Amino acid sequence: YANKFIELNSENESDNIRIQVSEIIFVKSADNYVEVGFRDGGEFRKKMIRNTLKNIEKQLKEFNNFVRTHRSSIVNIQYIDKLNKNFNNYWLTVIDTNETIPVSRQYLMAVEDLL
Repeated sequence: YANKFIELNSENESDNIRIQVSEIIFVKSADNYVEVGFRDGGEFRKKMIRNTLKNIEKQLKEFNNFVRTHRSSIVNIQYIDKLNKNFNNYWLTVIDTNETIPVSRQYLMAVEDLL
């Protein structure tokens, strides 16, 4: 999978993004868009595309290094720094970014099994 590329499609074809699978750090939903966090030449970047998280999840299904952590996010497990807990809230810190990825109780067991 390290050398595989994936085409993440947008409803308006101009925003399609062709990216190496191993460079995708996370995908978060944002209303009618998804925000893709990825590495570009060692630099962290984000891009918004008009699509649903469900559609992106289907595209990433064949690669076993992605995990759904919340109804609003998917993360590449190779970029997970650590799982944090504060009272009843869980979130992931991600390597090389200032991003925090929420983890809901529904997906907590699956995330813990991978770490």
